[in-house]
Amino acid sequence: MSDLTCAIDGCDRSTSDGGRGWCGLHYQRWRTHGDPLTTRVVRGRHAADTTCTVDGCDRAGHSRGWCAAHYGRWARYGDPLGQPTPRAVANPRCAIDGCDRGTRHGGGGWCSMHYQRWRYHGDPLAPVGVRRPPPDDGICTIDGCDRPCRARGWCAIHYQRWKTYGDPLAPPRVSRYAPGQVCAIDGCEGAVKSRGWCGPHYRRWQTYGDPCAPLRKGGTIAERLARYSRRDPATGCLLWLGAQQGQGYGMITVERRPRLAHRVSWEVANGRALAPGAVVLHACDTPACIEPAHLSEGTRSDNYQDMRAKRRAGFQRVVANLDDGEQLPLFA
Repeated sequence: MSDLTCAIDGCDRSTSDGGRGWCGLHYQRWRTHGDPLTTRVVRGRHAADTTCTVDGCDRAGHSRGWCAAHYGRWARYGDPLGQPTPRAVANPRCAIDGCDRGTRHGGGGWCSMHYQRWRYHGDPLAPVGVRRPPPDDGICTIDGCDRPCRARGWCAIHYQRWKTYGDPLAPPRVSRYAPGQVCAIDGCEGAVKSRGWCGPHYRRWQTYGDPCAPLRKGGTIAERLARYSRRDPATGCLLWLGAQQGQGYGMITVERRPRLAHRVSWEVANGRALAPGAVVLHACDTPACIEPAHLSEGTRSDNYQDMRAKRRAGFQRVVANLDDGEQLPLFA
């Protein structure tokens, strides 16, 4: 226990439970009311019996001797008489005199209307419906350019430079590849487009990650089935990754006609077309599976009986799940 006593005159309590040289009682008064010598302020349901200590305020006391409004200002601004900080205008007004519209984000301080006028006419105060007249001779106004005028008095090239770089006289982007440089792929004489490759090899790199990758478009039906499927090691299913219809069955285009992928897979594996009216059954009950070992030919009746046996037949599923002696529920 500390041998020091409270620094408040007349208090002989120890400072061990307090701080700042005061005992616990005076330290708590200072923490709560800001003054170690303050008298205890009545709180809770008796606070209505006291009034705010701020001059001119007759509201009921809330905390620290102040009403709720002045206490809130002290909690937010550090001063019970502090004034709220003015908020920034959420949507400032247009910088054009006499226009009270809100500014457009990224519009240079103008509203959308004046910003669009500046974009099309180069002047936010341009009159409505008036376009910049083309030159009398219809030729680009850039010195030395004899191309036909397209917009803003410039030809298509200078107008596009202005749209891209903000200046119709800006130099065009210079390629880092010398004119006539050929593709870096051996045996390819195409002009370089990017990364040292010609356009076709660059697109193969973008698509497949390798500029020398073989084109994967087209191929036989068996190759397409293998390309757009992957093996599930847990079930052994060969899952179709291409387009699917609403029930989850894969779809593949054969001779410009959409067909079910699992039916095509069965036909490819067995080397013949399905019999008229026949269907393909899934032993794994996975609609996206095209593994031939999981597929079998059957009739619609076989498919229905298989669905009933596996309790997957809609209303029959309800019937199959009924316990012995249980009646079907009646629906009003």
